[in-house]
Amino acid sequence: MPAVDTNVLLRLLVDDDEEQARDASAFVRTAGRVFVSHIVVVEAVSALSRAYELSRERLARAIKLVLATDAFTVERPELLLEALKRFEASKAEFSDCVIAVTARAAGELPLATFDAALSRLPDTRRLGRKRGR
Repeated sequence: MPAVDTNVLLRLLVDDDEEQARDASAFVRTAGRVFVSHIVVVEAVSALSRAYELSRERLARAIKLVLATDAFTVERPELLLEALKRFEASKAEFSDCVIAVTARAAGELPLATFDAALSRLPDTRRLGRKRGR
């Protein structure tokens, strides 16, 4: 099964470049199904957040769309679904939520972090002193 990179996934999600969106759609249609790795989803969410300034709610909808689309075979979808749940219930970045659930799935806990938002998630431990206090 062929795989797609972040740029191809973004063209499918945002359709902001007509020619590339058409090429991406044709590729997926021809392939029938394509593999989407965690890193591709994480990079796409980051781009959607930064370059396209999507809200957390719209980012969550984009992640759900990727998980629900029959043409996509997502790497360990159960981990992305759990990361999505943590993302929706917290202020942590989606990438951090993926890191946390991946560490948990590997049984390698706690996850050490300096990030305040991430440290509020289960199975994490915040290191260092809190700044500004």
